[in-house]
Formats: sequence, structure tokens, C-alpha cells
Amino acid sequence: MLNPDASVIANFRTAFRGKRPFASFAGSELSEAELAFQAATDPFSRLDTFIAVGPHGTEIEEATLSVLDPTFLRLPRNLQIRLGLLRAPFGQLNNIHPPEQPFVDTPLVHRLWFGHEHGNNHAHEHNNSHENGNGHENGDEHENEHEHEVSPEQIPTEGSFVGTGLSLNWLVPTGRHLTWLTVAPLNVDNPTFHADSGRPAWLFRLRHMRELSLTQSLNLGLNYAFGRNDLGKDTKLLGVDVTYRWRPLKEGLYRSLVWQTEAYWGWRDTGNGEIKPKGWFTLVEYQLSRTLFLGARYEFAQAPDKSFSGRGFSLAITLFPSEFGRYRLQWSRLKIGGQTVHEVWLQTTFSIGIHRPHPL
Repeated sequence: MLNPDASVIANFRTAFRGKRPFASFAGSELSEAELAFQAATDPFSRLDTFIAVGPHGTEIEEATLSVLDPTFLRLPRNLQIRLGLLRAPFGQLNNIHPPEQPFVDTPLVHRLWFGHEHGNNHAHEHNNSHENGNGHENGDEHENEHEHEVSPEQIPTEGSFVGTGLSLNWLVPTGRHLTWLTVAPLNVDNPTFHADSGRPAWLFRLRHMRELSLTQSLNLGLNYAFGRNDLGKDTKLLGVDVTYRWRPLKEGLYRSLVWQTEAYWGWRDTGNGEIKPKGWFTLVEYQLSRTLFLGARYEFAQAPDKSFSGRGFSLAITLFPSEFGRYRLQWSRLKIGGQTVHEVWLQTTFSIGIHRPHPL
């Protein structure tokens, strides 16, 4: 048996938070040390396991067995099967583990819809009154007047859409351009879905990649998911994502641009009507030199129960001295539940060992 490829990624963060930048020191933490073990189990499949060790304990982030060549199972060609605990095929950014994303924190819509804490229970105190018809559904202006105050400190800094189950990924024979169709029934437990083995959440993703020229490419994604929520009723999600990439031929090591936008719409049945939250983000990352990157992100999201909403703007500058280290300074201005706060993040990420890149 061959030894697996092993690696460790350590993510260290320091935060300042308050009504003004650097107003108050919010603490430092080793937010995560990600251990990765990856190897081919036989000529037909590969095992990838990612274990996150953090201040709140240890958890398996992802553990999948990928059947890369299904011919021995007499399945159709160009069909890839993944089993285990996997990142849900919903949107493009969700494929990337948080320490390797272009910003210190994940987008607000991910944090509210897929984060484990979801406002620490404070937002849930208002669920019953809001979902029993005391909330307003007549547009964002009325919602902002009546939404509940939630402190930005109560919102988790990360949120990932993960689940346990099966994923079928088929490369559609469309000719020159690449198109993938992914279907995944997953057991999911997050603020949006509470789907178990009796009735898993079903996810569908259609992704199309088109080469616009030798220096430009465009990725388009259409996503749909449905399953049970924590009330035992149905929830449906629709998502659209667009990713544009530019890298010049002569300056490919020193110049590049990535522009990414994702938008989500939800339909949450409460048994007493339907709630329709929405959220989106758009981000741009431009390469200034071989080691220096500048990023900007604007975002908006409503809580799954629409008890509050938030929007934010972030700027980040990232230094890559080598492929094994990264330093990042980020400033964010967030307005959540009627409160505005500034955040300044200092992030240091180091890695050792062989770590396969995440799909982009």
C-alpha cells in the first residue's frame, strides 16, 4: 500500500472590531489546522480526507471516496461518483475550504444560511413570532423597519454547505465546451435544511465552462436544492453563479483577474405561509505582482427566516511569499440587524506537505 499524500494548513487570525477601525481588540486565535490525507486506493478510485482541528474541537470537514473510472461498475462513460461527507455542489465558492478562500471570512449568505451557529440562538428567539405572520413580506424597506437587532459578533465568521451522502457528476458530451451535471442526495443539518436519511436534501448543479480566448474563461453555474427545514416543512433554493478569469500570456505570473458573483433565492414553508429570503455576493481579486493580490467584495443576505438582514463591503490585500505561506490584511464594514461595525483582520496561513488544489 502506498503512503498517502499528507499536508497541514494552519490558519491564524487576529481581529479588531468596533464602530471605528481598530476600535477594540477582539482577540487572536488559531482558527483551524486542516490535516489532509489523500491517496489512490486502487486504479479506479481515490480517498480524500480533511480533518479540521480548532479551538472548539476536532471535526471532519470532508471525507470522500471518488470513483474516477466507473467502467468496472459498468456505468456510463464520463460519470464520476463521490461517497461520504462532502461539500454540497451548490455554487462555486463552496468547493473551496475556508482557509484557502480569497477573504478571511466567508460571504455573509454562506454564514447565515449554512453556518453552524446562525446568530447563536439570539435570532431564533424571534422565529415563532416572525413565521406566524407577524413579520412583513412587502419588500426590503418594510423588512428593515421591523427586523430584529442582531449584533455582528453573533454571526459566525464561516459557513460551509456540507452533507453526507452521494454525488454523481457527469461530463455532458457537448463538444468543444465543457459542461457538467451533478446530482447529490445529502443528509444536511444547517439553518436552511434539516434533512436526514428518511428524506435527504436533493441538490442539482449544471456547470458550463467556456474559453472566451487564450487569456479569458467564463464559468456559469445553475443550482437547485430542496429538502426539509427545521419545522418539518419544505425549503427550496435556487442559485446562479458566474466566474470570469483573465490571465495574459506574457505576464501570466504577474497579472491576473478573477471576478465572481453568486446569487441565491430561497422559499421556506413555515406551515403558515412562505418566506422568501435572498442573498448574494460579488468579489474581484486582481494580481498586482507575482506575490501581491488585491481583493474587494460586496454582499447582502437575509437570514433564512428573514428575521434580520445584513450587508457588507470588504477590502483585502494578500501577500504570497511562496506557495506555502500567505499573509492577509482585510477591512470590512458590516451592517447587520440595524447595527454597523468595522472589522480589521490580520491573517497568516502556512502549509506543509502536498496539498491538491481545490476545484475552481
